[in-house]
Amino acid sequence: MFQLSPLCVRVSLFFGLVLLPAACGGGGGAVDAGAGGGPSPNLAPRMVVTPDGSFAAAGPVGGPFTPTFLTYQVTNDGGGVLSFDCETTEPWAEVAPTGGALASGESLAVTVTIHAPTARGLVEGVYTGSVDFTELPDRTNRVSRGLVLRVQGTPGLTVTPGTEFRARGPKGGPFSPGSFRYTLHNTGTTSVTWNAVASIPQIDVQPSAGTLAPNTQVDVDVTIDQAAAAGLVLGTYTERVDFLDPNDPTHSTSRDVVIQVDPPSGGSGTLTSEITQFGLTWHFARPVEAGTFANGDWWVVGPVTIDDISPGSTQSGTRVESGSVLNPSPMHGMVQGYDSSTYAQYRSPGDYEPGLNVAFGVSAAQPLVVQPGSSLVSTISEPKAAVRPQLRTAAILTVLSSAPPAGSFRPPYSGSRKDVRFNESQLDTSRLARLKPTASVPSFATLEAAFRRPWLDHVPLWVGRYIHPSENMPDYGRNMAERIGTASLLLNLDVPDAQKHDLLVEFVQLGIDLYGVAQDGGRGNWPPSAGHMSGRKWPILFAGIVLGDPDMSSVGFDKSILFGEDGQTFYVEETSPGVYNYGYGGYTAADVGTPEWGTAHSLRPWFDDSDWFGDPYRHCCTANAWWGQLLSAYAMGAKDLWDHDALFDYQDRYLSENRARGITDWRLTWTRFPLEMWDAYRANY
Repeated sequence: MFQLSPLCVRVSLFFGLVLLPAACGGGGGAVDAGAGGGPSPNLAPRMVVTPDGSFAAAGPVGGPFTPTFLTYQVTNDGGGVLSFDCETTEPWAEVAPTGGALASGESLAVTVTIHAPTARGLVEGVYTGSVDFTELPDRTNRVSRGLVLRVQGTPGLTVTPGTEFRARGPKGGPFSPGSFRYTLHNTGTTSVTWNAVASIPQIDVQPSAGTLAPNTQVDVDVTIDQAAAAGLVLGTYTERVDFLDPNDPTHSTSRDVVIQVDPPSGGSGTLTSEITQFGLTWHFARPVEAGTFANGDWWVVGPVTIDDISPGSTQSGTRVESGSVLNPSPMHGMVQGYDSSTYAQYRSPGDYEPGLNVAFGVSAAQPLVVQPGSSLVSTISEPKAAVRPQLRTAAILTVLSSAPPAGSFRPPYSGSRKDVRFNESQLDTSRLARLKPTASVPSFATLEAAFRRPWLDHVPLWVGRYIHPSENMPDYGRNMAERIGTASLLLNLDVPDAQKHDLLVEFVQLGIDLYGVAQDGGRGNWPPSAGHMSGRKWPILFAGIVLGDPDMSSVGFDKSILFGEDGQTFYVEETSPGVYNYGYGGYTAADVGTPEWGTAHSLRPWFDDSDWFGDPYRHCCTANAWWGQLLSAYAMGAKDLWDHDALFDYQDRYLSENRARGITDWRLTWTRFPLEMWDAYRANY
């Protein structure tokens, strides 16, 4: 375990509670704001959020959406010190800062912004949610403001499909597929003049401009210029094509174009002086042998000397950002070397350790030498300090002592064990079910994009959200669990294995990484804690099943590893004569044997509450996102391997209890597809 540095603001890592201890003049409780004007310092804090209205935005499928943001003012209209946090319920909206502490009469501007990469992937419809401002530490006072996003299919210029164009090939080419066709539609009532612009010269667009009469369409071919692309160095390039309506920018949109440049031999390695991935570039003082793992991440044969990492880790004022860390470990706890502003208002001295940031100051005069048996995790920070998450993206460079076999999975980024144990040739797709999809099935391309970049999850407990890169992964456990469940359902559909291949490789790599975190001292990383810790167990178990690995496939029997869903679900018991659930939660003899949920039950049963609506996290942030992973476990015959029946029985109860109360909105299921599949197939198991 790790220890927090002494500081005046203490953080409960389970719930984010902010207290001021006696040593800081707080007397262990509420703190007076001091004498002067305004409300009496003896009054309790009172949170006021203005304006009262919702944040409503609109735009065509693919974006852009306007307005792009709305700023709220949070004011302490009472006494003492108001501590609060704020978060959005929807992945297409983000908030910054994510909380604060206000003395009596003070205010703080909090801005809600459309998260464009997520919003661009939404289909036509009206999406609703809320931004929630919650007073700490007891979380009983919550002020919410609505979120409304209208994704419009008409009028004007629309582009289909909504998916990215991905091409891959060896250095020098050719790249396949060589082209991808989009269709532009004018669904309006007046003519539209349009043009299309690629972000790099290696991408050609034909036709690149034109005029569309009402209710007409044109096919546009986006093509890799093979001659120009032959000069690209090894790496993954995420570029785009912008489809523009000069007369109405609200109808303009874009599509990503991803070009993967592999070694000429297709995986056995080639010499290169530079590697690029996800906007990060590593430059080597001397050419190195390099290649890609099954999921597209890069390996090099070391030791290697890196004389530039771009963008570099820089310092502006007191803030150091965009750091790189070697073999990041959960044994470091909250201490990290990525960005000194990480954890925002929960930051304490020592949370940023300069010695862990090996990228700062790297140059030809001061190169970085990386030995074999190392994972270099390089990051790009969000431009604004003290936001959640603090990182925008991350890429992993693995340094080995020799070239791995083609098709190898990357070793876990966490810890110093870098032996290459698994290969895609071991994947046993016969272990997957063959289910027919339901109406709301998402595309494989959408889920492949969601798992293509590495998910960083080595910082323990809820504060790990701050290092979940926004372009790589969801920051919140509920959203992680939903995405994991949806991906695993797609992998269990009755479609050809070739269609599943890329997502399967990415999903298995996630399981390998999570197991690596657990094995490197992270057994307590994911304890039961509100909506934060869902989703980590199933990728490990899934990877173990399809790889035939006894260690990962038996993770359910290792009770020393804590998983959020398991710690939150239990059967009500008579724990001593006439006492139920240790006297906590208001349970009676009639409840014995009932599968139940508690926000931190296995560690803190005193937070349990038998009232179906007593704890908001029961509905907002846990079981409403568990459908996909649990149905996948049923379908793959893995319920016994999971080894926690209370979880599966509670999920059945969650459905029946909510439907009996008429609850059918997002509180029942975060997204439609997993529950559709549950309704279609749960009776089979």
